[in-house]
Amino acid sequence: MALAYSLLGLCGLVLVVLLLLLFVPVYATIGYDGDWRIRLRVLGIPIELFPRPQAQDKAATKAGQDKPDSKKKPSKWQQIVTELRADGPAATLRYLSRLAALVGTAAGRTLRAVTVDKLHLEWIVATGEPADTAVRYGQVCTALYPPLAAIGRLMRIRRQEIRVEPNFLLQESDMRLDVRLHIAVYRLVAALIALAAGVLFMRETSESATAGNKPKEE
Repeated sequence: MALAYSLLGLCGLVLVVLLLLLFVPVYATIGYDGDWRIRLRVLGIPIELFPRPQAQDKAATKAGQDKPDSKKKPSKWQQIVTELRADGPAATLRYLSRLAALVGTAAGRTLRAVTVDKLHLEWIVATGEPADTAVRYGQVCTALYPPLAAIGRLMRIRRQEIRVEPNFLLQESDMRLDVRLHIAVYRLVAALIALAAGVLFMRETSESATAGNKPKEE
């Protein structure tokens, strides 16, 4: 009995620790200055996501070369595609429409779990030709500002510094990006759970409808 109580207490302690970890913010830094760099910081521990250490890349490449070729099992996505083809075009369109709605909702919830502490973008547009530079500058502004406005409506941006300017003397464009943000893990997990539950419910509903439409065997 004492052992059972000890195991129950240990399980409870692990559950409490996991719940507390959900409320620990994850900090991320995304930068570009000729090369991309992405870093995470969890509980003060820095994690380099990109660029990855070269030693790991070489080890992975060597391991991939040493392994013999083997037949790959069909992925879950391939199975879903096969099922959609069997159900017909109309069912496929309905499935994709519902899936797009679920993904859109999940994306909104995911973005609300992110708070941008700093967004600094400096983009000098240049091509070496004044006319081409003016055209390129217009294209950059058209492609950049609407998505930024949309993202600003979905997530909180505390500090934003955007500077996009044409330069008619330089030969090449230059861009510098510095983004610092933190993620509320519990909100992110809730969004992923909601998405998974929605997809599962949608698949079960689709399978039930398909089974109901099949002609009964006499």
